[in-house]
Amino acid sequence: AGFDHVLARRALSLISNVAFSSANFTVLAQRHGTYPHESELGAALTEASADDFPALRQVLATVQSETSGGFEFELGIAISGLELALEESRRPTD
Repeated sequence: AGFDHVLARRALSLISNVAFSSANFTVLAQRHGTYPHESELGAALTEASADDFPALRQVLATVQSETSGGFEFELGIAISGLELALEESRRPTD
């Protein structure tokens, strides 16, 4: 794809990490009904005042209602970043 050896290794590592994280999330969510960090966060928020952390509460509610699309989103962000890195690597240096 035009990457030098260093950028190709970093790209492979990045894509592998995205895939591994997605698989890990899916397996743990299936096994426990939710991703363990989400339940821990929810438990911590129940101990806080209802007025504390409103944005974090909204994020957690959104995550818990989201059923798909996370891998595609993360992969798309990774690809966009790699495209920018490739463009940058092709720019002449002064």
